[in-house]
Amino acid sequence: MKQGSIRKGSETLAISPSALNRQILALEQELGVLFFERFSGGVRLSTAGEVYYRTIINHLDEFERAQGIVADLSGARTGMVRLAVSRILESGLIPLCVNAFRAEHPRVGFSLCPVASDQFAQSLMQHDSDIALIAQPVFHEGVDTLVSARLPLMGLVQEDAVATDNLAPDALLDFDLIAPPEPSGLRAHLDVELKRMRLSLRPGFETRSPVPPRAGQGPGRPSLQVCLAPMVDHAWLQAHRARLVPLRRFAPAQLVLCKREGRNLPLAVEKFVQALTSALEPYQSDPAEPPRS
Repeated sequence: MKQGSIRKGSETLAISPSALNRQILALEQELGVLFFERFSGGVRLSTAGEVYYRTIINHLDEFERAQGIVADLSGARTGMVRLAVSRILESGLIPLCVNAFRAEHPRVGFSLCPVASDQFAQSLMQHDSDIALIAQPVFHEGVDTLVSARLPLMGLVQEDAVATDNLAPDALLDFDLIAPPEPSGLRAHLDVELKRMRLSLRPGFETRSPVPPRAGQGPGRPSLQVCLAPMVDHAWLQAHRARLVPLRRFAPAQLVLCKREGRNLPLAVEKFVQALTSALEPYQSDPAEPPRS
């Protein structure tokens, strides 16, 4: 299903294409249905194949959940958490949450899958990830929202670069702007807001990761990186003598934690969702500074 052809599927499974095709044909003959529609460019699941695929995936989910419950009864939580995440969120909150969770449950493993804001649904549908944490998502059918938060846009600057607790839109003209790269959901949101405010600003630097802010020296201007608070942890700010300043009049960005519609999450994933939900709450209530680690 994921590979779109018998040849690519056989490479993934490390068997010959003819052997894989024989197994598929034998199963189709036994069940009396065609799992795949075959065409010159490859194969795709038939309607019956989709039904069987979803049924098998749901069965595997239930089995994994049962394993988690049994492990909990013995006092040793086990499992695997596969998290699809916006690339701009790979640093900051996520590593802190994963490390804290694994310190309490060392037998739970994690797999982080960076995805674009318009591709996370595919990762969930194809069972590549269990949950997804996405900034400015492009929603698709078949996705359930677990948590939805509205987070203010922040300016990452040096500690002494700003004398106020927030920045008006026209104050951005005094800075060398650092922005998320294109294409990304947060960059698209920023561009819309700048256009709405009739601000003509071109980023001097584009990056997904927090950058140590630069002070204005000589003719140069200080830097300001547009970001969300969960992208940066307090220890990083201290190490780089930096701070986060809310940007006034900018519409907040949406941050969503979601799963595939109707899916029963494995117990380890469900517990991590609870931990991540709790970790997100302070960012909404006090956006001026991320929680201390």
